[in-house]
Amino acid sequence: MNKSAIAISAATVALSLLAPKFAVADATIVKSTTVQYGDINLAKPEGANALYQRIRVAAHKVCTLDSEAWYGLQSLDRRQCIHRATEQAVMKVNSPVLVAMYKAKNNRTAS
Repeated sequence: MNKSAIAISAATVALSLLAPKFAVADATIVKSTTVQYGDINLAKPEGANALYQRIRVAAHKVCTLDSEAWYGLQSLDRRQCIHRATEQAVMKVNSPVLVAMYKAKNNRTAS
C-alpha cells in the first residue's frame, strides 16, 4: 500500500447491504476513490484530523450510489456503509494517532 494514498471502497459494503433485500444476479457494485495524504503529518493530531475528514468525505462519495441501487434501502444502511468504509480506511492507514482519533469520535474502546 502506498504510504501517501489510501483507496476507499464500498463494493463489499454495498453488496452485503443489498444482498438480503434484493436478488442480485451477479451484479457487482464497485465504487471507490483514492485519498491522498502525502502532505499530512500523521504524527500530529491536526494531521490525523485532516486525514480523517478526507476519509469521511471519500466514504460519503463511495456510499452515495445512484438512487436505483439504493431503492428500498434506509438511510441507516447508507450510514452503515459510510461508517464501514471509514473504519476500513482508517485501519488500513494504521496510524496510531488516526486510529485513536477514530475510536474517540466513534465511541470505540482501544483494542
